[in-house]
Amino acid sequence: EGKAAAALDEFAACARLRAEHPSASLRDCRRFSRARNGDHAKATAFLGADAAWRESFKPSAVAQSDLPVALSTVAWRVLGMSDVGYPVLLVSTRLWNPHLYGIDEYAKYVAYFCEGLARMGDKFVVLFDMSGWRMKHALELKKVAKLVDTVQNHYPERLESALMLRAPRIFAASWSV
Repeated sequence: EGKAAAALDEFAACARLRAEHPSASLRDCRRFSRARNGDHAKATAFLGADAAWRESFKPSAVAQSDLPVALSTVAWRVLGMSDVGYPVLLVSTRLWNPHLYGIDEYAKYVAYFCEGLARMGDKFVVLFDMSGWRMKHALELKKVAKLVDTVQNHYPERLESALMLRAPRIFAASWSV
């Protein structure tokens, strides 16, 4: 009985949120509401900021031709689906050469993959193969911040898990800094 009441409350909150943001799907309203622990005011502002970003940035319109350098590195690859049906993205640090392109192309690169993964399923898994990680990667903080910002603010409740594989010892030291 408690779970049913909670589900009904969540549905009502999402319906209210959708009434304020009719371009958002009910699923998106649910994700944005959950990301703000059901706080309607915060979820409304959060979803409004995302709608404004989508209107100006147009992430669903990013094409391969917009990513001439970043995409050619093949540092990010969709591997397929996990056993439970989540799309899986492999990010290979060894192939990541962020110094070859600017923050604008990187922002489009992140959006391109996030939009593709979102079309494949509600949630996704990211595997970070950290082999080949070097200190020069630690200097790309603006790009790492852009990745985190984009996933947190525009794809909330979609990242099922992120796993770091083969991280060298020096990575742990730089991560703590």
